[in-house]
Amino acid sequence: MNKTLVISRYKENLDWLNDINNDISVIVYNKAPFQLELDKKYKVINCENIGREAHTYIRYIVDNYYNLNELTYFAQGNPFDHVNDFINFVNLSNTQLWASDWVTACSLWGFPHHVGLDIKGFADLINIEIPNKIIKFKTGAIFSVSKENILKRDIMFYKNVLKVILDFWSKKHNKSLPTGITATAWILERLWGLIFNLE
Repeated sequence: MNKTLVISRYKENLDWLNDINNDISVIVYNKAPFQLELDKKYKVINCENIGREAHTYIRYIVDNYYNLNELTYFAQGNPFDHVNDFINFVNLSNTQLWASDWVTACSLWGFPHHVGLDIKGFADLINIEIPNKIIKFKTGAIFSVSKENILKRDIMFYKNVLKVILDFWSKKHNKSLPTGITATAWILERLWGLIFNLE
């Protein structure tokens, strides 16, 4: 099975990449204010620091929509804060999964964790239906997705999500949070399961 690991990195140490199997393609989106040099077996994309991991994940899909591997893993630069056994999660799993086992829930306005999130407003803008007034989700935004499930939505869907992320940031839709772009990462943490049919 062809697999890709996509990492959204700011200043985290990536020495742990040495433990990832060599047959897994690794792409690092480096959002630090300085260029990142890694072993040539890893692809590094130095880019602007916007959108946290949510922007990275969607940007990767838009840029690679027509040449995805069978399974893509999405993670932050230090996944171990959320998933202790992350290395085995990537090296050993061959199916679409959440990495975290920690299930939590919130209202459509982020209560009780991030009060003021406009989850429903964001979902409406990207045409995602939220079936209940309480959203159950797994924390950390670390997961794997099959090519088949990514392609169930056309590329225009993902381009629209990218646009909405940037609009939330530039217009600061959610003024109760430090920046709108931070809000989008927390909102999408709650919506990834609906977007990719993660269970």
